[in-house]
Amino acid sequence: MVETPIKTYSVSWADYNTDGFDDVLIVGNISSPTTLFANNGDGTFSVTTDNYDATQSPTTFLKELR
Repeated sequence: MVETPIKTYSVSWADYNTDGFDDVLIVGNISSPTTLFANNGDGTFSVTTDNYDATQSPTTFLKELR
């Protein structure tokens, strides 16, 4: 489980960093940031980025991380 104070609009699971573990992108609403959490492979997650630019689509956001 990922505990976050983000007001969630959408959640997406994918292995964005191709390490074999599903990571989670939590899309916030206008007043909450969209945040990508990297799966550490041990049942925990680390914030990969925060303060997501809400003018970008999640697809553009993920492409820029690679």
